[in-house]
Amino acid sequence: DNFLVCTGGWFRQLPKFPIDGEFIITSQHVLKLQEWPKSCLILGARANGCEIATVLKAFGGSETETHLVNEGRDRVFDEEDEDVSAYVQEGLERSGVTVHNRTKLEYAKVDAERGTVECRLVQSVWMPPPRQGPRRK
Repeated sequence: DNFLVCTGGWFRQLPKFPIDGEFIITSQHVLKLQEWPKSCLILGARANGCEIATVLKAFGGSETETHLVNEGRDRVFDEEDEDVSAYVQEGLERSGVTVHNRTKLEYAKVDAERGTVECRLVQSVWMPPPRQGPRRK
């Protein structure tokens, strides 16, 4: 089974990804799961998203493939100090959570018959503008 979890202090309905309570769920639904999913993609890497990723890895263990999508941000927990952010990300990765920074969820397609959600992630890579004129040493 695959899940997409929309997180945040208050979850919001995303028009592209309507919450159905079964495949596309909120952090509130996670707390009521009867069994842990085989794989999960969590949208949002601030406090709530990091917390849900931690819960899924702790209770689902190695059986739950967990991805944390940090839409358009350079680091998890980005409202905190950079050292705290790095510490949290290292802990998540050590526990087996795959963190996708600077990444956008482009689409999610639910196939209820097969019990799957197909997703496409697009990573945004920052590139500096080309330099004009001669380079200085």
